[in-house]
Amino acid sequence: MDVQEQRPMNEDTRTVCQLIKKFRETGNVKDVKRIGRPKSATSEEKALNVLLTIEETPQVSTREVTDNLEISNNFKKEKIHPYKLQLIYELNEDDFDRRMDFCEYTMERCNADENFASNIVFSNEATFMQNGTLNRHNCRYWARANPHWVQEAHTQYPQKSKCVDRHDKRTYHRPIFS
Repeated sequence: MDVQEQRPMNEDTRTVCQLIKKFRETGNVKDVKRIGRPKSATSEEKALNVLLTIEETPQVSTREVTDNLEISNNFKKEKIHPYKLQLIYELNEDDFDRRMDFCEYTMERCNADENFASNIVFSNEATFMQNGTLNRHNCRYWARANPHWVQEAHTQYPQKSKCVDRHDKRTYHRPIFS
């Protein structure tokens, strides 16, 4: 019986099946040396320009760097990774009590109704403030090591607009503006 017939095809199964096939055909699981176009067509000068750009402005997007320098956006060679901005919210004195109340309420509801958690709607939210600040979506810091980039965030802006992308089992993506 073939491995594919024993279990449904998922990514892990597909990988194992490809390795088995490669071993049966070649007697080895090592990748065959590739022929054709080289992995990188970037000159040393362009690679240096990329590194200098990232060094000067680590929050720059890959699209901006690659568009300005007219190169592909492959940063793996230099081991440079994108790190997301972590927002730290100011907590008020009563926040801890409200969080505990919410946790206790949620645990009680889960114990009373085993389907309670499946009725929770998860959403993705973007907040746009009139003072020009924006939440962390699409904010990246490019570096070889995690800089643990944090920014204090205030949740009580008097003038802001929100766009919530709601998705659950019963509905598809439905943007809600407030």
